Amino acid sequence: MKDLMFVCTGNTCRSPMAEGLAKKMIGNKKAIILSRGVSVNLEEPANMSAVKAMEKKHISIKDHKSKRFDSKEVTDNMLILTMTSRHEAFLKYHYPMLEDKIYSLLAYINMTGNVEDPYGLDQEAYDQCADQLENAIGKLMDQLD
Repeated sequence: MKDLMFVCTGNTCRSPMAEGLAKKMIGNKKAIILSRGVSVNLEEPANMSAVKAMEKKHISIKDHKSKRFDSKEVTDNMLILTMTSRHEAFLKYHYPMLEDKIYSLLAYINMTGNVEDPYGLDQEAYDQCADQLENAIGKLMDQLD
């Protein structure tokens, strides 16, 4: 099983939800699963709407603290999966030595589009984002098996 790092902007909504979902779906397989943000200045908790969306799926991310992407955390066996093509381009530009590990999550599983940021939107937007991530990570797990 590959190690996984999910990356979004602030590491308070999408990537923590993706991390929680992947940890649940991975079962007893051994892998490092992390989430990080490209624009994290202060450590913050997960967004409350993201926490609620995950609670509906019986996953707790309430103890999550945001962290900035750090290339030192990337293992030889790691896939870096971004929420958007913009995050992918940003990481490939700033970390060219990791280019072969960095993919947009949806592109990696042969889907189009991005996992758009629900930040500032209503609970329904977070729930829809969580559903999109659950579907995508389910496909990712099937692909990695």
